[in-house]
Amino acid sequence: MRKLASMLLMLLIFAVPASATDLPEIEAEAYILIEEQSGQVLAGHNLDKVLYPASTTKILTALVAVEHGDLDAVVTVGAEINRVPADGSKVHLQIGDQLTLRDLLWGMMLRSGNDAAYTVAVHIARTAHDATLTIQQAIDVFAGMMNERAWEAGAGNSNFVVPDGYHHPQHYTTAYDLAVISRDALQHQLLRIMARAQEYVASYQSGGRQVTARWRNTNQLVQDESEWHYPQATGFKTGYTGEAEFCLVSSAADGGMSVLAVVLKGSREGRWHDSQALLTYGLENFCWHQVCESGAVVSEIPVANQGRDQAPSVQVAGARGRQMLLERSNLELIETELILNPDLLVDTEAGPALRAPLRHGQMVGRVVYTLDGEVLVDSPLVTTAAVGGLPWWERNLAWICIGGAALLWYLFYLPLVRRLNRRSRPVSR
Repeated sequence: MRKLASMLLMLLIFAVPASATDLPEIEAEAYILIEEQSGQVLAGHNLDKVLYPASTTKILTALVAVEHGDLDAVVTVGAEINRVPADGSKVHLQIGDQLTLRDLLWGMMLRSGNDAAYTVAVHIARTAHDATLTIQQAIDVFAGMMNERAWEAGAGNSNFVVPDGYHHPQHYTTAYDLAVISRDALQHQLLRIMARAQEYVASYQSGGRQVTARWRNTNQLVQDESEWHYPQATGFKTGYTGEAEFCLVSSAADGGMSVLAVVLKGSREGRWHDSQALLTYGLENFCWHQVCESGAVVSEIPVANQGRDQAPSVQVAGARGRQMLLERSNLELIETELILNPDLLVDTEAGPALRAPLRHGQMVGRVVYTLDGEVLVDSPLVTTAAVGGLPWWERNLAWICIGGAALLWYLFYLPLVRRLNRRSRPVSR
């Protein structure tokens, strides 16, 4: 079901018009900006170009872990940490250390510890599948779990081999794939908290004693004292290898809008600049807009043939509401058209009017909202109040008069004429 939903999103990703304020120049080789709630793509370049993700891989590692693991389970660090190359980032775990899966994830996501990533991978594979797996078997099983979850998210052009993202020629992704994976990850409260945290203090057993470690977030957008601090930033994860160069998955929220950006193969400083430019572009140029609110009055229509004590008009409203992601500059260009049911209209001196009686909530037509000729909403148009019609005798007064005159003629005038005729006839002798 997740895959089907993601494929439907892919059909809609270019639904947002492209006439927003021009996007600043982005130097990264590939980038994407999406609205987090809907997944709609707001901007992008080389969305499906296969590139290396580096440590942004850990977003997927964390996603698999929170969906398959017990966060409070105590994990014993094993020889899997020896798989981390000397130049890989670490939180400096030692074989035999004992800490919760939750703390391992904090070390992996904030400090980007590759040793934590391998410990998480082996633990999840063994607990979810087989406790007797060797380290390599566990890593392979976990890679399979990563690829399965990525596919469910809608990432169809990726392949994951290692849990930490350290360079491997068969370990790759795209900007689009990484965006949909990150979007799924941000559905989990713990990962949302981790994404925006500036630091975390862990306390765990190491060498037979309790130790404390302070891990700082490598994402400069969320660090208050950083020159790259971005006040609206809500995450997410950095990445770097020589082959991948500098990568960043970032997110931000402001005024009801949440956006997520991915930049791949950027420069050391450029990834911060690019991400800020993308996030600002999304927050400033797009918004959620209630195009049609269910039950909200859109117009007032004249009424004819109503009772003497009834209102001369009735308010009408759209029966269905819809909130849409639109460019702010397009809001004033939305046009509204009322299409009334001709069977319910009568012509009056003042123009067409709805014919009473009318029920409350009666459908009297449609209200259509368009933007540049494209239909945004087509909703039934209903009355917000009842309007009583004329009493039957008042509606048929003319016929009543005609009928009364005919009856009088038949009962009185016709007999009178007959009597007069009889009197005027000559008497036969």
